[in-house]
Amino acid sequence: MERYTIVIHINEIINRAYGIPIGGLLWVVAVSFMLQGIASAQTELPPIIGDTLWTYTGDGNYNSPSNNPWGPWHALAEDAKVLYRVHWSDITVHDATTGKVKDVIGIREVFNNTKARPRRVYSNSWGTRLVVQYIVNARRGGDSLITSLISYPERNVIKEVQFEGESSLFGGARACISPDGRWFVAASRSNGHPYTLYDSKRDKSFPLDIGGGSWSFDSSSRYMAVRNYILDLAPDEPAMKSLNYSAQLGDSQLSADGRFLISRTTREVGLSSWPQITVFECVSGRVVWQINGGWEWEGGPSPMRDDLVSFAISGDGRVVYAYRNDTVNGKVLDEGFFYRIPDTIPMGRSKNNTSWGYSPDANTSSHIGFATFSRDLTRSYTAPLYPSSSAYPCWLLAMRFDELVTSIPEGGPTNPEQPALYPNPTTGAVTVRWDWPDEKVHWQVASPTGQLVDFGSAAAVGNAVRIVLASDLAAGRYSLLLRNAHAEHVQHFTLIKN
Repeated sequence: MERYTIVIHINEIINRAYGIPIGGLLWVVAVSFMLQGIASAQTELPPIIGDTLWTYTGDGNYNSPSNNPWGPWHALAEDAKVLYRVHWSDITVHDATTGKVKDVIGIREVFNNTKARPRRVYSNSWGTRLVVQYIVNARRGGDSLITSLISYPERNVIKEVQFEGESSLFGGARACISPDGRWFVAASRSNGHPYTLYDSKRDKSFPLDIGGGSWSFDSSSRYMAVRNYILDLAPDEPAMKSLNYSAQLGDSQLSADGRFLISRTTREVGLSSWPQITVFECVSGRVVWQINGGWEWEGGPSPMRDDLVSFAISGDGRVVYAYRNDTVNGKVLDEGFFYRIPDTIPMGRSKNNTSWGYSPDANTSSHIGFATFSRDLTRSYTAPLYPSSSAYPCWLLAMRFDELVTSIPEGGPTNPEQPALYPNPTTGAVTVRWDWPDEKVHWQVASPTGQLVDFGSAAAVGNAVRIVLASDLAAGRYSLLLRNAHAEHVQHFTLIKN
């Protein structure tokens, strides 16, 4: 793995941090460190694994996200295979498998308010309950951000939470709904508490003193995560547990099974902002995966490069998606990458401008858009701010990422001349003919469902790599993936263990 040298202007850091000028001298410190992931030593990128599922180019009145810089502009009801999308005054209901518009929800009619302007939409897993945030502009006394829980297709308003203030304050006031539709979170500033957690089953509200960023539920709707905390919603009064991590977490997301939490753990060191994403085991708080991003600062008011600003974790906590915006050896990275925990070398990537995963709040780039993923990360649904910013000009783009995510595909490696794998079946060790001698080869063994069961690395001796499998690997059929450090040489096999 290569080492990078970072030059830091110490006089400016000390001057800003402590107010001590250094007399105009430029102090230079060379710092060597190891970087993880695609930004480390990769000069060649892993293969593109995504393909277009469908695109929606609009149909007259429903072809714009209303230039709304907030988001989410759309919500996936995965179990119902339905996608809800915000427009200027309506919400369109799309078939998630085809993109076809099935219905239109007139927000002004639902809320009986001609001034209502929808801004965000959230859905439970079956699409039967929606949380809609909308603004009502007032001539005096500021504006109102109203978070409303409604039923669908009945369009009945179940509960509303109001947040008063200037509309410029509403950007970070996000909401959330549990997969079963029972719980939802809304910004309220009620009695000094910034957020309210509402239980629709008991018609009971709980004040919350933590908030900001995003909220997340597990698939059972029992656990909810925000920042450094996980709330257990089973007791009569929600019980809060801290992950006891020193840094403040951002945009915390639970895996569907509730076992893992992924979060932004960016560290501020002097003038430097070091992007980082960490996956925790919820029960123990143990770090099970972590990746560091690149940092770039041009000086003055120029923004830092927004690497790793968005991410997602699969339902079983085994696969991570991370959007990378960095440079490596002069090459610009501006696309999404997939990693199989615990590996920090990406196994594949999405085509540029197809799956940003950006929250539109972070509108620091021209490729701005919002994406949401299916639980297993095999589907993404992306809404660009403008059609021209998408690889496939449209207002909605659905992508599929089956390969290397749910399982490693059969049918041979990327190299058309498939090398031999022997013995196969095996009782504990295999040898692979490797056409690129004297390389360090990284290998992974995955179950048919995509679960990583064994991994390691080995040196290619001549034209062969010998892999010793774990002694406790159960008998069965597996997928074997091999690649070099740069992921420019990738090969796939079906492995049978006796």
